[in-house]
Amino acid sequence: MGRKPSTAIKPSCDKRDCFANESGACQCLRNNDFWYRKDKSCPFYKSRAEYEKEIQRLKEKGPIRND
Repeated sequence: MGRKPSTAIKPSCDKRDCFANESGACQCLRNNDFWYRKDKSCPFYKSRAEYEKEIQRLKEKGPIRND
């Protein structure tokens, strides 16, 4: 089963090194119009290297326990 892949048009992304940029489109957000920010930059931007480092840190930390 699972979810159907989205057929919606992905917003464009001008940050070529962003982890979510795939072929010039953001794969994480439905809308990237940050009109409320003075510099209009994406607050979720993270380079692929930063993303990989964060994933590694979380893997080393292990699963979350709810004791």
